[in-house]
Amino acid sequence: MHTKRLENLGQLTFCFTLDTLGPIGYKGTMTPQDLKTILEKHKLWLDQDPQGVRANLQGANLQGANLYGANLQGADLYEANLQGANLYGANLYGANLRHADLLGANLQEYQLCPQNQAFIGYKKVNSAEGKVILTLEIQGPSTSSLVGRKCRAQKVKVLKAETPQGAPIPKFWVKPQEFASTHLASFKYQVGQTLEVKDYDADIRVECTKGLHFFMTKQEAIDY
Repeated sequence: MHTKRLENLGQLTFCFTLDTLGPIGYKGTMTPQDLKTILEKHKLWLDQDPQGVRANLQGANLQGANLYGANLQGADLYEANLQGANLYGANLYGANLRHADLLGANLQEYQLCPQNQAFIGYKKVNSAEGKVILTLEIQGPSTSSLVGRKCRAQKVKVLKAETPQGAPIPKFWVKPQEFASTHLASFKYQVGQTLEVKDYDADIRVECTKGLHFFMTKQEAIDY
């Protein structure tokens, strides 16, 4: 393996091995200029420019890369090596970070959930009559993620149910105290019930994984 090289390109600094393979479909050594070009085309893609291309950095070795403030929204970083990378201020919304190596990476403060204490969250669910917003007490371990504002917890208690307009659930509804998950109809929520997921996944790289999902604000739950 060749030795590492450090190069500066504007505000971006990259430090990685010279024999790095780039993203799928990209052959040969990935140089700092290659990565700069990928990010420039990604910006065009985000702007819906026909010349733009989504950043495909699957398996890329970006160890030590300075990506401070980089716009990586929606980028594919599956299994990318981001050890020691500077991702502070980077926009990772909607990025695919599954199995990416973030050991030692400098990350911006992503955690939305208060730690080591109970707090309130909100969730949209279904009923036979329409959408419902639940007020939840979040208990036990919980986390947000690097790629979005949806949070998840291991254990929650359903405190209240109301319509998206904030009105109480009418008593004449078929099941005014029982509601179904928007993703799994067989998973039910009941007012006053405490639910727990045994195989809760605390992986910060993933937004949609095992856990009881919720938002920190009621408006986010309504808009979801």
